[in-house]
Amino acid sequence: MSRFKGSSETTRENFGIKYKNFNLAYNFENFSLWLVGFFEVFGELKLISDKDEINFLLSVDLIDIDILYKIKTFLQCGKITTNLNKATYIINNNDQLINIIYPIFNNKILSDSKFNEFKAFCDLFNLPCVKSNNLNSSWLIGFLEANSEFLIINNSAVLKITNNNESLLNLIKINYFKKGKIISNGCNYNLIYQWDDTFRIKKIFILPFLTKKKILFIKWLKILRLIEKKEQLSQDGQLKIQQYQKYQNKI
Repeated sequence: MSRFKGSSETTRENFGIKYKNFNLAYNFENFSLWLVGFFEVFGELKLISDKDEINFLLSVDLIDIDILYKIKTFLQCGKITTNLNKATYIINNNDQLINIIYPIFNNKILSDSKFNEFKAFCDLFNLPCVKSNNLNSSWLIGFLEANSEFLIINNSAVLKITNNNESLLNLIKINYFKKGKIISNGCNYNLIYQWDDTFRIKKIFILPFLTKKKILFIKWLKILRLIEKKEQLSQDGQLKIQQYQKYQNKI
């Protein structure tokens, strides 16, 4: 029997938060969608079959542990553990999963693999579940926190998105980039898109990245502006590109 006690409206009332350090404020809806996109890369709903339990897990590099604390504050539950160079956020309380995670994630998951995990969770507690087919820019930023690379190739600004789901990359391409190409790379696929202006970027990346990707994106955007001004071939321009590439290799 389902123990679901409320709706997304109830959850919204319970989990208001003010982010003081972000360039732009994430409201409840935006951060919820960002969290789902982030989960699609960093997360897992792990079924412990012998106990009829589900663990909600988000694992990041230790350098990004701050974002797990923000998520924990937002959801107001769970715990954070560290192991060597990894940090993991865990919710293993069924009532919290049902009444907090479920209303946020239902009808927002896009990838097949994560929806299958979510469906197993819903089936365990007799909860209806719906797979989303709608992209949102907040979801996209959460998804790109790990799956993307902001590159400078042959003095051009390039975004590369890697995932094992070709149809999902194609959905992203159609909805946001129109152009670009998807290339098979072993068991994964790469969506390659070459940027030619900052105006389109501002229309897509409305909200900021929340992990170390934020710094990389800002530096990459400066290089793109340099390229727009046709300064990439100057001595100063080449030096700035080389400095960016060195910084990127350290991340």
